[in-house]
Amino acid sequence: MIISRTSIEFAHGYFKGNINTIVEVGVASGNHAKEMMQVLNPKLFYLVDCYRKKKGEQLDRRTMAYKAVIENIKFDNRFKLIEDFSHIACKQVPNELDLAYIDAEHDYDNVKRDIACWYPKVRTGGVLCGHDWAERGVRTAVQQAFPIINPSTPKEKRVGWGLEFYENKNADWWIVKMFNEKE
Repeated sequence: MIISRTSIEFAHGYFKGNINTIVEVGVASGNHAKEMMQVLNPKLFYLVDCYRKKKGEQLDRRTMAYKAVIENIKFDNRFKLIEDFSHIACKQVPNELDLAYIDAEHDYDNVKRDIACWYPKVRTGGVLCGHDWAERGVRTAVQQAFPIINPSTPKEKRVGWGLEFYENKNADWWIVKMFNEKE
Protein backbone atom coordinates (compact mmCIF):
# COMPACT_ATOMS: atom_id res chain seq x y z
CA MET A 1 0.00 0.00 0.00
CA ILE A 2 1.26 3.46 -0.90
CA ILE A 3 0.84 5.86 2.00
CA SER A 4 0.07 9.38 0.79
CA ARG A 5 1.14 11.34 3.89
CA THR A 6 4.63 11.01 5.33
CA SER A 7 3.57 11.64 8.92
CA ILE A 8 1.24 8.64 8.72
CA GLU A 9 4.02 6.57 7.18
CA PHE A 10 6.21 7.63 10.12
CA ALA A 11 3.45 6.77 12.63
CA HIS A 12 2.92 3.36 11.02
CA GLY A 13 6.57 2.47 11.59
CA TYR A 14 6.80 4.19 14.96
CA PHE A 15 3.76 2.55 16.58
CA LYS A 16 4.29 -0.82 14.83
CA GLY A 17 0.57 -1.58 14.82
CA ASN A 18 0.03 -0.83 18.51
CA ILE A 19 -2.22 2.21 18.38
CA ASN A 20 -5.31 2.84 20.46
CA THR A 21 -6.85 6.28 19.90
CA ILE A 22 -6.31 8.88 17.19
CA VAL A 23 -8.02 12.02 15.93
CA GLU A 24 -8.09 13.75 12.58
CA VAL A 25 -8.96 17.45 12.80
CA GLY A 26 -10.26 18.61 9.44
CA VAL A 27 -11.77 15.54 7.80
CA ALA A 28 -13.41 17.09 4.71
CA SER A 29 -14.60 14.21 2.49
CA GLY A 30 -12.82 11.55 4.55
CA ASN A 31 -10.29 10.27 2.02
CA HIS A 32 -7.36 10.76 4.36
CA ALA A 33 -9.30 9.38 7.35
CA LYS A 34 -10.04 6.25 5.36
CA GLU A 35 -6.34 5.81 4.59
CA MET A 36 -5.39 6.45 8.23
CA MET A 37 -7.82 3.74 9.36
CA GLN A 38 -6.39 1.26 6.88
CA VAL A 39 -2.75 2.03 7.67
CA LEU A 40 -2.86 2.63 11.44
CA ASN A 41 -5.91 0.53 12.38
CA PRO A 42 -6.64 2.30 15.67
CA LYS A 43 -9.09 0.92 18.20
CA LEU A 44 -10.85 4.32 18.35
CA PHE A 45 -10.80 7.10 15.73
CA TYR A 46 -12.27 10.56 16.31
CA LEU A 47 -13.13 12.55 13.18
CA VAL A 48 -13.53 16.28 13.78
CA ASP A 49 -14.93 18.75 11.25
CA CYS A 50 -17.37 21.62 11.59
CA TYR A 51 -19.16 20.85 8.29
CA ARG A 52 -22.38 22.88 8.33
CA LYS A 53 -21.23 25.41 10.92
CA LYS A 54 -18.41 27.11 9.03
CA LYS A 55 -18.97 30.84 8.60
CA GLY A 56 -18.84 32.34 5.15
CA GLU A 57 -18.54 29.09 3.23
CA GLN A 58 -21.26 27.85 0.97
CA LEU A 59 -23.49 25.39 2.76
CA ASP A 60 -23.73 23.20 -0.34
CA ARG A 61 -19.97 22.61 -0.45
CA ARG A 62 -19.77 21.65 3.24
CA THR A 63 -22.90 19.49 2.97
CA MET A 64 -21.37 17.67 0.01
CA ALA A 65 -18.19 17.02 2.04
CA TYR A 66 -20.29 15.72 4.93
CA LYS A 67 -22.24 13.37 2.63
CA ALA A 68 -18.95 12.20 1.08
CA VAL A 69 -17.45 11.33 4.47
CA ILE A 70 -20.55 9.35 5.38
CA GLU A 71 -20.33 7.44 2.08
CA ASN A 72 -16.53 7.17 2.07
CA ILE A 73 -16.04 5.71 5.54
CA LYS A 74 -17.57 2.46 6.63
CA PHE A 75 -18.57 3.62 10.09
CA ASP A 76 -18.43 1.09 12.88
CA ASN A 77 -18.02 1.41 16.64
CA ARG A 78 -14.37 2.52 16.20
CA PHE A 79 -15.37 5.83 14.62
CA LYS A 80 -16.70 8.87 16.45
CA LEU A 81 -17.69 11.78 14.20
CA ILE A 82 -17.79 15.14 15.97
CA GLU A 83 -19.38 17.91 13.93
CA ASP A 84 -18.01 21.02 15.58
CA PHE A 85 -15.15 23.46 15.55
CA SER A 86 -11.82 22.00 16.62
CA HIS A 87 -11.43 24.06 19.81
CA ILE A 88 -14.90 22.97 20.97
CA ALA A 89 -14.59 19.36 19.82
CA CYS A 90 -11.32 18.83 21.70
CA LYS A 91 -13.26 19.05 24.96
CA GLN A 92 -15.23 15.96 23.88
CA VAL A 93 -12.15 13.84 23.18
CA PRO A 94 -10.32 12.11 26.04
CA ASN A 95 -6.65 12.67 26.84
CA GLU A 96 -3.95 10.10 26.08
CA LEU A 97 -4.25 10.19 22.30
CA ASP A 98 -1.65 8.19 20.43
CA LEU A 99 -1.86 10.54 17.48
CA ALA A 100 -3.52 13.84 16.60
CA TYR A 101 -3.46 14.90 12.93
CA ILE A 102 -4.20 18.59 12.27
CA ASP A 103 -5.46 19.52 8.81
CA ALA A 104 -8.31 21.97 9.37
CA GLU A 105 -7.89 25.71 8.88
CA HIS A 106 -4.51 26.89 7.62
CA ASP A 107 -4.29 30.42 8.97
CA TYR A 108 -1.92 31.21 11.84
CA ASP A 109 -4.52 31.87 14.55
CA ASN A 110 -6.49 28.67 13.93
CA VAL A 111 -3.40 26.46 13.66
CA LYS A 112 -1.98 27.99 16.84
CA ARG A 113 -5.29 27.30 18.60
CA ASP A 114 -5.43 23.74 17.24
CA ILE A 115 -1.94 23.01 18.54
CA ALA A 116 -2.84 24.50 21.93
CA CYS A 117 -6.00 22.37 22.10
CA TRP A 118 -4.69 19.05 20.80
CA TYR A 119 -1.05 18.81 21.93
CA PRO A 120 -2.00 18.49 25.64
CA LYS A 121 -4.31 15.61 24.69
CA VAL A 122 -1.45 13.61 23.14
CA ARG A 123 0.13 11.11 25.53
CA THR A 124 3.84 11.10 26.29
CA GLY A 125 5.38 9.14 23.43
CA GLY A 126 2.45 10.03 21.16
CA VAL A 127 2.58 12.02 17.94
CA LEU A 128 1.16 15.41 16.99
CA CYS A 129 1.28 15.92 13.25
CA GLY A 130 -0.31 17.82 10.44
CA HIS A 131 -0.39 18.78 6.81
CA ASP A 132 0.23 21.81 4.63
CA TRP A 133 3.60 22.97 5.97
CA ALA A 134 3.89 25.09 2.82
CA GLU A 135 1.07 27.32 4.08
CA ARG A 136 2.65 30.27 5.88
CA GLY A 137 0.13 30.22 8.74
CA VAL A 138 0.78 26.52 9.39
CA ARG A 139 4.56 26.86 9.23
CA THR A 140 4.67 29.91 11.51
CA ALA A 141 2.34 28.44 14.15
CA VAL A 142 4.17 25.09 14.19
CA GLN A 143 7.63 26.66 14.44
CA GLN A 144 6.52 28.98 17.24
CA ALA A 145 5.03 26.09 19.20
CA PHE A 146 7.98 23.76 18.46
CA PRO A 147 11.15 25.75 17.65
CA ILE A 148 13.04 22.46 17.24
CA ILE A 149 11.30 21.95 13.87
CA ASN A 150 13.71 23.61 11.47
CA PRO A 151 13.82 22.63 7.78
CA SER A 152 17.56 23.40 7.57
CA THR A 153 18.41 20.66 10.10
CA PRO A 154 19.86 17.64 8.25
CA LYS A 155 17.61 14.57 8.35
CA GLU A 156 20.15 12.50 10.29
CA LYS A 157 20.13 15.06 13.13
CA ARG A 158 16.35 15.23 13.49
CA VAL A 159 15.38 13.54 16.75
CA GLY A 160 11.73 13.31 17.75
CA TRP A 161 10.36 15.28 14.82
CA GLY A 162 10.11 15.20 11.06
CA LEU A 163 9.29 17.25 8.03
CA GLU A 164 8.88 15.89 4.52
CA PHE A 165 8.12 17.85 1.39
CA TYR A 166 6.18 16.59 -1.61
CA GLU A 167 6.83 17.50 -5.22
CA ASN A 168 4.05 20.06 -5.04
CA LYS A 169 5.80 21.71 -2.07
CA ASN A 170 3.13 20.60 0.36
CA ALA A 171 4.39 18.76 3.35
CA ASP A 172 3.56 16.90 6.50
CA TRP A 173 5.17 17.74 9.81
CA TRP A 174 5.26 15.69 13.01
CA ILE A 175 6.65 15.76 16.50
CA VAL A 176 6.84 13.04 19.14
CA LYS A 177 5.77 14.26 22.57
CA MET A 178 8.87 13.32 24.55
CA PHE A 179 7.61 14.32 27.99
CA ASN A 180 4.59 15.74 29.72
CA GLU A 181 5.10 19.41 30.60
CA LYS A 182 3.39 18.77 33.96
CA GLU A 183 6.07 16.24 34.97
